Amino acid sequence: MTPFHQLPWYAQWCVLAHGDQMYGDQPYQFHLEAVVSVAIEFGFTSPHVLMTCWGHDVGEDTKKTRSDMLYVGFPVPVVDGIDAVTDEPGETRAERKAKTLPKIAANRLGLIAKLCDRIANVRQSKATSPKKYATYKYEHAEFVRVLYDASDVELAPLWAHLNSLLAD
Repeated sequence: MTPFHQLPWYAQWCVLAHGDQMYGDQPYQFHLEAVVSVAIEFGFTSPHVLMTCWGHDVGEDTKKTRSDMLYVGFPVPVVDGIDAVTDEPGETRAERKAKTLPKIAANRLGLIAKLCDRIANVRQSKATSPKKYATYKYEHAEFVRVLYDASDVELAPLWAHLNSLLAD
């Protein structure tokens, strides 16, 4: 992991927002960096994309609000992207995803961040958590149905990679 003091301000803010939260047996920064690394690996390096990737779980997993993010300087499009990937309330995971995926489809930054997040999660679960991997595999058809756009050539490499990760 990158030393905290070497992270950009917005990444530091997101890591601090997650506090002591863990990603498996790793500090949450591990997951956030993995998502950002996927974005960079596939050529998505704009500041807005990277900020959205760092912040993608803030709305869902922390007490920080949209106002908090705007107050510290996150641009409105980034906060909108983070809002788009934040799960809507629901009694089950399936219900939450059914309400959230259409929001993601309608927000470009959110869609890019969610694809990077899903790739990072699938990679990690494939290596460490067969149960989580099975969940992502089970959800994939609906994930594709709602989010995939065959005419979106910019995202095609992300989709191809995600499909290949879930093919076995």
